[in-house]
Amino acid sequence: MPYRNRTGVRGWLFRWQPLKKMYSPFYFYFNLRYDAELSESKPVETIKSWLKEFKQIQETQSVSYENSDHFPWIKITLLNAKSDDSWAEEDSITECNLIAIVGSKHLYHPTETLEIRYLQYVDLLKKIADLLNWELIDEETEDGIEDYVIYNSRIKK
Repeated sequence: MPYRNRTGVRGWLFRWQPLKKMYSPFYFYFNLRYDAELSESKPVETIKSWLKEFKQIQETQSVSYENSDHFPWIKITLLNAKSDDSWAEEDSITECNLIAIVGSKHLYHPTETLEIRYLQYVDLLKKIADLLNWELIDEETEDGIEDYVIYNSRIKK
């Protein structure tokens, strides 16, 4: 907000606020985790062996995956994090307690919609959540809801 100090010099006042989760008009941000405390981890090699079964993604680095040619752009990163707000990508982890996912909102065909794109990602990620017995989180929905649980594989329907 603009202000004028005692000497008449104009400037800006900034109010520090806690960091919000990610919202972007260009990308979807998802997480796979056991719970909000990241209290369970799985061996990276086990997760990687499961991820090989999905034709929609391919390994690009030791703990990173991207889309195959026939699937919309997606980046999946296996992490060993202290919290879901604070993590760094490392190639040498042996345990994973958080999987961070970024998916594109860019539509390639006139018949595509954001809802269809969202459901493509959610369908794939729910299958991965089932293998891990974890939950799928939308970091921030279009309505501004943070850490929205889309799917929890431990809750039987």
